Amino acid sequence: FLFDIIDNSGVPSLNGQGWRTGRDWAVLFATEENPKQQNLTRTMTIFREVNGHYRRSEECHQVRTFDGSAIESQLGEAGFEVTSARAYGTYGLAPRRLAFIAEKT
Repeated sequence: FLFDIIDNSGVPSLNGQGWRTGRDWAVLFATEENPKQQNLTRTMTIFREVNGHYRRSEECHQVRTFDGSAIESQLGEAGFEVTSARAYGTYGLAPRRLAFIAEKT
C-alpha cells in the first residue's frame, strides 16, 4: 500500500501563516506545530463568491506528525518490504512529507 506522513523531525519548522487567492475565492491560513504532542494545527478562513456575494467559513484541522524511521521499522516488522520517498513519481511532496510504498513479501 501507499501513504504519506508529516515527519516530526522539526526541520524546517511548519509554523507560519499565509494566504492563497483565486478569481472568486481566498484562503487565509496559519499553522502551529506542537512537537511534544506530535501534532500540527491548521486554522483556515475561507472566502468564496456565490451568486455575487461572499461567503465566509472557518476550519481547524488537527494533524498528527510521525517518526518516519519508526514507521518504516514497524512496517518491516509487520512483513512489508518498504521504500520511502520524498515524491510520488515526479510529483514532489511538501517539506517534511515522506511517502511509503509498502508491499507484502
